[in-house]
Amino acid sequence: MSTTVVKSIDPIIDVGNLLAVDLQPLDTARLQNEREEYVRSVTRDNLQLLVNEVWKLPAERAEDAVVVALPPGTTLLPREKPVPKPRPPTKWEKYAKQKGIVKRKRLQMVYDEEAKEYKPRHGYKRVNDEKAVWALPVPEQGDPMEDQFEKRANAKKERVAKNEVQRLRNIARSQKGGLKAVQKSMATDAQAIRKAERDAKKAKVTKALSVAKTATASMGVHDTDVVAKRKEKGQRRKFQPVVGDFKAERTRHAQLAKKLFSDKPTVNVTKAVNRLELIEAEERRERPQKGRAQKGRPQKGRPQKGRPQKGRPRKGGPQK
Repeated sequence: MSTTVVKSIDPIIDVGNLLAVDLQPLDTARLQNEREEYVRSVTRDNLQLLVNEVWKLPAERAEDAVVVALPPGTTLLPREKPVPKPRPPTKWEKYAKQKGIVKRKRLQMVYDEEAKEYKPRHGYKRVNDEKAVWALPVPEQGDPMEDQFEKRANAKKERVAKNEVQRLRNIARSQKGGLKAVQKSMATDAQAIRKAERDAKKAKVTKALSVAKTATASMGVHDTDVVAKRKEKGQRRKFQPVVGDFKAERTRHAQLAKKLFSDKPTVNVTKAVNRLELIEAEERRERPQKGRAQKGRPQKGRPQKGRPQKGRPRKGGPQK
């Protein structure tokens, strides 16, 4: 099959986006009589023209493949959403750019001089682990009675809090409205939390009041003050209509008959598991525990409280 394709109207080919737009008018007669073959032939010709343009670009070999660098596309493709704006630099990024500080990738393993081996920089068994240090020197100007471990922990908490404040400031700087918008959002969240707590307390009080209304011997019938205000909300039993939906009734009867005449037993797994846990709990309760005396039986070697031991006289008089 030839790689040369000739058309009366040259197509528009965008190699950067691998796009080919065919401007040739359709042959309606062939499209009606031999639709599949005609569409396949037109597609093949357009693809051949696109591949020919790709092979005109400078190519190079990478391992076992031949690759080409596509030029920028010429067709403007529409977007659903606007182009995202770049994130504004943080305070540290501005300072690093001003001072020429370049971030370098550090190795994950670091050599520990004391242990004479390589240890991870972060995580479990890391180098310079604070938890592995069992003694801390007291500074010359420091208080000898001061807890150095507590001092180190407080300093770490302060560093973490400072980093969190800087992070929130960076977020406020990048958002619309600045720090005031972030403070307003945090205040709104705090109000929502307080409202949820008040609603929970109110629901708890309402439930306690509903229980107290029916806590009398007459179930609240003779409590006129309570009955006048009582409007309880609860679940009500829903019964199926007696007449009306015959299709749903046939379906229910068919399911019931299927369960009754089925050879496979219907097992309620949840009920069976709960029953098994109850039996095991009763067995553990009845089983005597090691190291403790059973209820109702005195321990060996100790006299039972309230009863004199055999062979010993009672206090305050001779043995009867």
